[in-house]
Amino acid sequence: MIMPRSRTRFRYAACLGIRVSAPDPTIVTIGPADEEQIAEVCELLVRSFRELSPAWVPTVEAAREKVVDALRPGMLSRALLIGSRVAGWVGARHDYGSVWELHPIVVDQAMRGRGFGRALVNDIEGLARREGALTLLLGTSDEMGRTTLAGQDLFRDPIAALRNLKAVGSHPLGFWLRLGYRVVGVVPDAEGPGKPTIHLAKRVGSST
Repeated sequence: MIMPRSRTRFRYAACLGIRVSAPDPTIVTIGPADEEQIAEVCELLVRSFRELSPAWVPTVEAAREKVVDALRPGMLSRALLIGSRVAGWVGARHDYGSVWELHPIVVDQAMRGRGFGRALVNDIEGLARREGALTLLLGTSDEMGRTTLAGQDLFRDPIAALRNLKAVGSHPLGFWLRLGYRVVGVVPDAEGPGKPTIHLAKRVGSST
């Protein structure tokens, strides 16, 4: 089991080969009693998804529902702090069998490009592995026409569409591919006509 205030400190120069300025970031487990951090995560979600997925968390109240749901027993919820400020958040939950779902993940826009997203993913992968996960699954939607899947009738030939899949704008697809995730499927029209959700997965545990 994960202790409620489990902390991970890391120095990027030593661990990830990435230069970051002091203070060193800290990854902590957050729970229902961490009201200050919950409030910061809610505000971070609204700011961060306003452009890519505006309907998901349009208000702080809507974001709070998502955060509270992600803090239920059995969930993994980790926040990246710089000093005392929340700069990122990631969660994971058991889906079925040996599959865990990574959802959600967010990093403050002003802090992107510094390895914080990678650190959060590495952290949650390790925790899910300890809980018995062999596969980590995630979905990333395209609501703004930023991949080659947007605007298509994917029911015609989804395999061919996935074979030629590329990001054509600022979309998280490239981030996930760089971290070793592989495209394993697509849900056509998941967010509306021509707005699919791309599924990616990664082996995080030993199959032997």
